[in-house]
Amino acid sequence: PNIVKIFNYGVLDGIGYHIMEYISGGDLHEQLKAGLHSREVIEVIKDVANALDYVHSRNVIHGDVKPENILFISSDWEVSYNAKKVIFRYF
Repeated sequence: PNIVKIFNYGVLDGIGYHIMEYISGGDLHEQLKAGLHSREVIEVIKDVANALDYVHSRNVIHGDVKPENILFISSDWEVSYNAKKVIFRYF
């Protein structure tokens, strides 16, 4: 639920990496700077809480929850929200 797909991950030459699906709509940090309304922020928080609940139930800890790791499929809030596609990057 609302979690970006991870295709591969690993370590190469001592540097960790992950390959994930491309999400083009920017992140919550950008949306907040653009004036995302508080009602919409509450909806995003609900989606993130659901995503965290899901990964925690599978013994996965995010470790870096921040606005830059909350992604949108579209820079248009209505498109992202109506598609229920507020995506949570968890690596």
